[in-house]
Parts: sequence; C-alpha cells; structure tokens
Amino acid sequence: MRYQKILAQIKRHTSINENFRVLDIGCGEGRFLGVLPLRYKFGVDISEIAVKRAKKKGIAAQVVDVEHEKLPYESDYFDLVTCMELLEHLFDASLLLSEIRRVLKPGANVYVTVPNDIYRLPSRLAILAGKYFLRHKPYAATHVRFFKKNLLKDLFLEHGFEIIYVGGVPLSYKGLGLPLGGFLATHLTDVLALHYSLLARKP
Repeated sequence: MRYQKILAQIKRHTSINENFRVLDIGCGEGRFLGVLPLRYKFGVDISEIAVKRAKKKGIAAQVVDVEHEKLPYESDYFDLVTCMELLEHLFDASLLLSEIRRVLKPGANVYVTVPNDIYRLPSRLAILAGKYFLRHKPYAATHVRFFKKNLLKDLFLEHGFEIIYVGGVPLSYKGLGLPLGGFLATHLTDVLALHYSLLARKP
C-alpha cells in the first residue's frame, strides 16, 4: 500500500509507460520496483544481500556505494530515477546528485523522499531542552543529515534541477485520503509530514 501511494504521487506529475527505464537508488530488496509494471527496472544498493534478493525478482540490481562511487550507467539513460529514504544517511550527497543528473534523460524526472525527523512532539521538546532528539527513534541512529522542505529543495536547485513539486508524502496522513492528505502535504509539511517528497526535472 505504501509504495502504491508513492507511485500515485509520482504519476500525478509524470506519465509512466511500460517501456520506461527506471532506476531506484537504495532499492533494497526491490519492493518499490516490484509495484511498477515495467520491462526495464534497475536498482543499486550498498547491501549485497538486498541486491541478491532484488535480482531474484527480475530487477537488474547492482551493489554500489553511491556516496563514493559513480553510477554504472551511460549518460542520458533513464526516464525516471527514484531515491527514497537514503539522502539522510549520506554525509555528502554531491556525487550522487551529480550522477543522478548525468544518467537522467533531458526532461526526465527524479523522485526523492527523506524523513522529517522532528515531526513528533517529543523530538521538538527534546531540541528545546538541548537533548538528543532521536532517542525514541532507534531506527534513525544512522541519520547524519536532517531535512526541512526548503533544505531539500535548495539541495536539488544547487545541482541544476528544476523543481516540479516539494512537500510531503500523502501516506503520512493516515485515514485522510489522498486529496486532503495531498493538501496538508503541500501546505503544512514541516508540522504534519512524516516524510518529505520532491519531484525534480533535469533540464
């Protein structure tokens, strides 16, 4: 359900057909690519185990450390690149964003999500008290970058992308449905969104 809603958000701004070449960066076991009815699905991940599992699903996956290695693809190759819940783990995202821009076809889009780590009230109160604000989120212990909507937008503008959409992920708003969830995702993102999302275009 989560990835179906993400796909619906992408499709509101991007026309996808079965012949698209799609690259998912940080693909894991290929769960998102698995919901795409496409012929050409590619993925990269730092985990050898995850890549092996993705390959069993018919995904052309490779092991790549995207913070330090270039993407093993030709320039102007992909119709869509996705990168979900990854940028917060990178000390320096410059190489990755440059590589995403390189491998995208002119006019093609990249879709990104990152967590809003100060979404919860305990995190905000911890910051005010000068305490470690992720103590109630042990899964976030490897997060080294923290985003707000404008920081995410500025990062992609600095690397030459055109911003199509930046806001939240509608699935963050349980029980509200996509129309209301989409409105809140756009207008009250920093307060209500569990995750930020961005869609940008290579000129």
